Amino acid sequence: MGNTFLDLYLSFLEGLGHLLPPPKMWPFIHLTGHWYRPGSYKKWEQKVLSNLAPFFVRPGKILREILHFEMRMALENAFILRRDQKKIRACFDHYTWSFPAPCIIICGHFFNYWLLVEALWQEGQEVVLILGQEPRASKSSSPVEKRGLKMWRAWAKRIQFILREEGQAYEKCAEALAQGKRLFLLVDVPEPKGPQVPFLKGHASIPTGWLHLAQRFQVPLFGLWPSTPSCLDKYKWRVQNLGKVSGNAPRILSQVLAQIEQVALLYPASWIGWLYLSELKGNA
Repeated sequence: MGNTFLDLYLSFLEGLGHLLPPPKMWPFIHLTGHWYRPGSYKKWEQKVLSNLAPFFVRPGKILREILHFEMRMALENAFILRRDQKKIRACFDHYTWSFPAPCIIICGHFFNYWLLVEALWQEGQEVVLILGQEPRASKSSSPVEKRGLKMWRAWAKRIQFILREEGQAYEKCAEALAQGKRLFLLVDVPEPKGPQVPFLKGHASIPTGWLHLAQRFQVPLFGLWPSTPSCLDKYKWRVQNLGKVSGNAPRILSQVLAQIEQVALLYPASWIGWLYLSELKGNA
């Protein structure tokens, strides 16, 4: 499926999304969402399938559902761009959270964490989003990725974020906590220098700066974990109170990775990490 046709398809999807509530759109996405990723799709497909294969009998079925989630995310990016609170609310089973300030909220690369951050802001639970780098487009970017970049550029003008690629991220996070702000970060990213922790039939190394910050400032630490089986379901997020960090940092680190593993195995299509699992486990 070429980029031109995919671009037309997305325009149709967004237009229909103006008229129908999100749950009415999901069955259509479930039928067509696997049309995602023209061009580089084959290489992407092979990588995801090889990471899924040791854990599931039918990895192809899970891959198909991942693509459905990605197309749903493309539609939801349009909701964020329009700041359509009614449509965003309709995507969640539960929409009320209450986090003290300051605190640290951790999550993994689960669908749809961008929509989750937007929902937190709409609920008056403003967070500072910590990212590795700013999303960028390239010549090979698909229409879905280009639309996501358009959403990000508009979004970044009204939310607060810190980019690790710009340097001094730890210092900037410390300053935000000292100012009484909430931090929101995705912890399931590769960090070769991090401690080795059991994860998905091997070991993973992830950044631990968030643990150091939680201990230094003695702020409460929370995890947000999804239980969304397919793109036909509303997003369900469970809050896990991890308490304050003292001498229990290694236990909390193991506990967090165990939680990400549990969700990835129970609801595999909801975890984007299957794309980079080799890097996360240091096998790239």
